Amino acid sequence: MDYSPIYINYVKVLELEIKNKLNLYEKLTFGGLIEKIGNLYEFKTFIDALMKNRIIEMRNRATHLSDLKKIECGKIRNLLLNEGWLDRLLYILESFNQETVKEIELNINILDADGCEFFKNKLYTVYTTLDDKKILSNKNIKLGAFKGKGMEIEHNNLIYILI
Repeated sequence: MDYSPIYINYVKVLELEIKNKLNLYEKLTFGGLIEKIGNLYEFKTFIDALMKNRIIEMRNRATHLSDLKKIECGKIRNLLLNEGWLDRLLYILESFNQETVKEIELNINILDADGCEFFKNKLYTVYTTLDDKKILSNKNIKLGAFKGKGMEIEHNNLIYILI
């Protein structure tokens, strides 16, 4: 018996959840989608588990080349349900949606550039303000008065304003 259709539906659940939670509307193959999220630190362990269990390779076989056996189909079921990867993935994806909280108007004085910080796989400069707030920006900001908009985020258990 061919278990390819069942396998493909497990993969489809992954694709839909990842695309919906990350608001990805571009047309991507499963491999392309995995490559896109594979660049994000939060998904590294998940991608490693997919590779270890040859999930992508078997997905390609299921859709293009040959039949899959019950034991091969069981690998994705075991990974997602028994090992809990579907729940873990959903938790990670939910945290992505909760990181941006609110946009705020800024009228602040920036004192100094205070190093760099990675956030969502991008490098930002950290600025300190007169009232001890931390600003993350990927643009050069002149020291002194600053007016604009930003978003308050929590990152590494600290509150930053992302501009």
